Amino acid sequence: MVALGLDSLGLLRLVDAIELEYGVEVDLQAPGRGLDTLDDMVALVAKARPEQRAAVR
Repeated sequence: MVALGLDSLGLLRLVDAIELEYGVEVDLQAPGRGLDTLDDMVALVAKARPEQRAAVR
């Protein structure tokens, strides 16, 4: 996400927005969970909300 110009504050704001909008918990400290790209974020939301999978794609 840094490559897109997102700093740490921006990342926290994005995570807060995702949690509010989609009702999922995004743990930035989880081992093995890379959230380096938008695709990583989309995959996280899709995995957490499988009933919404068609809408996310």
